[in-house]
Amino acid sequence: MVRELYDAKKILVRKGVLPRAQKKRFQRVQTATVSADTKWRIQLPNGVSVECCGAVDGGSLSAILNTVARLE
Repeated sequence: MVRELYDAKKILVRKGVLPRAQKKRFQRVQTATVSADTKWRIQLPNGVSVECCGAVDGGSLSAILNTVARLE
């Protein structure tokens, strides 16, 4: 079943129905130690920046980044 979906996608790309290249989903990042009073910022490829102070739990950060990544 999965193979058939990939084959169908290739056919649609060849016909021009789907775009050839997908945007990269991952970007290289630099990390630093974050303390409770540290301000930080994430700049996304679509130009949107997310700024915060201190630590944020992974679930919240994931939800925020997924939402703003869809903005154009």
